[in-house]
Amino acid sequence: MNIKNASILTGVSDQMIRYYEKLGLINPKRNKNNNYRDYQQADINNIVMIKQYSELGLSLKKLALLMKNNDIVDALKAINKTVNQLEIESQWIKARLDNAVHYQNLLKMIAENIKSTIGTYPTSYYYPRHDDNTQDLYSSLYHSAGAAKTVFHIPHELVDLNIYPISQGMHTTKKLDDKNLEVLTIPAHRYWLTIKLIDNNHIINHQELIPILKQMNDEGYELKGDILLYQIACKDNEKGLIYICIECDIGPII
Repeated sequence: MNIKNASILTGVSDQMIRYYEKLGLINPKRNKNNNYRDYQQADINNIVMIKQYSELGLSLKKLALLMKNNDIVDALKAINKTVNQLEIESQWIKARLDNAVHYQNLLKMIAENIKSTIGTYPTSYYYPRHDDNTQDLYSSLYHSAGAAKTVFHIPHELVDLNIYPISQGMHTTKKLDDKNLEVLTIPAHRYWLTIKLIDNNHIINHQELIPILKQMNDEGYELKGDILLYQIACKDNEKGLIYICIECDIGPII
């Protein structure tokens, strides 16, 4: 068959099929009558196989070396590397999906005036943001797909202070690869959360937190760990009013 039919049959463009041939990945025979390429079933099979490996992330030049040298061990190493990369990507996609669903539920709470809810977190990580590491932190998150949210963190042992020390950073469910960043590991736990409307420049103090914790206690839950606060929506940009989520650790997942 000619290259047009080979392209239709395999879903690979004419130009890419010619590139495969240039790299030595395929070597179609020539029609004796007109010297046109005559693609056989073996060529079609190879084109489809090459496309599949390429879609897995294996470079065509690497694939050309593997096919010419017929080195299965090298091919296995390359595929192992690809599988590892895809597994990492899938973990980040899962983290981003979970994050999106979480915010979806929070916005639903605002829309439907739901006072509180219960949820669970897997082991997660808090990266404090300092003036000297802010750029590195954001850069590391960017290169790791950015499945994180900016939070204000109140450690459990500081909850009774009248004024909380400012501790703002990034919360993520996947540990970043950057070993230079300060990190606090938050064990898997259940959380109780509620939503409050506050001024954008305001940090909740202990007196404001007391009725919130009482509401939680009245529902049968007790603070066992830290508290995370983070913005989820704006009420009025001109007045600077924002909805924040107050998320309280109520103990390990049972």
